[in-house]
Amino acid sequence: MLLYDLNQIEMQILEQLESEEGIDKEVYEQLKLNEEEIIVSCARIYRQILSDAQTCKEEEKRLYERRKRLENNAECLKEKMLEGMKMTGAKKIHRSEFDINVKKNPPSLRIDNEGNIPPEYFKTLAPILDKSLLKEAIKSGLNIEGVQLVQTERLEIK
Repeated sequence: MLLYDLNQIEMQILEQLESEEGIDKEVYEQLKLNEEEIIVSCARIYRQILSDAQTCKEEEKRLYERRKRLENNAECLKEKMLEGMKMTGAKKIHRSEFDINVKKNPPSLRIDNEGNIPPEYFKTLAPILDKSLLKEAIKSGLNIEGVQLVQTERLEIK
């Protein structure tokens, strides 16, 4: 369902934008009624694309949450199976469709107090550029070679 009332040519452009090839020049030429109409038509298409993208984003979120729920349920079931095998003392179960084995994990560290660990076992992070601080310094007149304050333009559709 379209959020905006798109005409035939705008629908063709929308379909072509969603394809891998992009906009066909012949279809785009049909929009050349006048420059303002072209911009208004493109704004309609822009809003429709944003609406479709929002729908995709909501569906991604719903599917992500469902996937996480299914993964958590599967992990919980796996933990219950491990508990059951430990209680019965079974180390292996063999069936035609799969084998179930209790295996030992590789050794891992359990650290109770990091304060007791010598400093040579810690990684040091590289310095991170504070762009906000640098921007304020450049605004106030600091001159650093290779650093400039630039102001670009954007299109706003309300």
